[in-house]
Amino acid sequence: MSSTSRPHVRDFGNDYATCADFCEVFRRNTTQLYLLALLLTANHQEAQECFVGAMDKAFAERNVFRGWEESWSKRCLIQHAIGAIIFQPGRRETQRDVWLQDACEIRFPALLDGVTQLKPAERFVFVMTVLEGYSLKETALLLDRTPESVHNLRIEALQRLAELNQEMSVTVHPQESRLTPILSIRNPASGFQDA
Repeated sequence: MSSTSRPHVRDFGNDYATCADFCEVFRRNTTQLYLLALLLTANHQEAQECFVGAMDKAFAERNVFRGWEESWSKRCLIQHAIGAIIFQPGRRETQRDVWLQDACEIRFPALLDGVTQLKPAERFVFVMTVLEGYSLKETALLLDRTPESVHNLRIEALQRLAELNQEMSVTVHPQESRLTPILSIRNPASGFQDA
């Protein structure tokens, strides 16, 4: 194949998300993205700063394929929170805030309350691996840790959540020669549900 027949980036211009696409994602998912920011930061002021920083980063992005806007927006938010909370040497822990009950109805208020009480590293690992589905390797890379330490932090977070709230129970069982934590939240009407 000759170099003249290779496609150029400009040939794919219509395949990339635009600023308007990201605006629509943030408009449509404001509550969910803000809740993610609050789970990571445990503080409304820092969650707002994280949300705005993620918007700025997403709007400036020029090489995200159309259809990836939602996952990229979440990733921008998570990366901004990591930079603001985890990678700030000497940072003092801010006061934990509670979710504004009248802002919207959330499905598991006990989970939100418990997660915001975790230590920052535990909180990030729990949110990223359990709630957002990041792999141990990807979480380790983003947090500058080893996969083993991420795995241990996830177990600690799950155990701490179970201690903080009796509506939660943690089951750790062997699967494919590794421990896989499962978090269940007791629903008074129907027993336990996986989170």
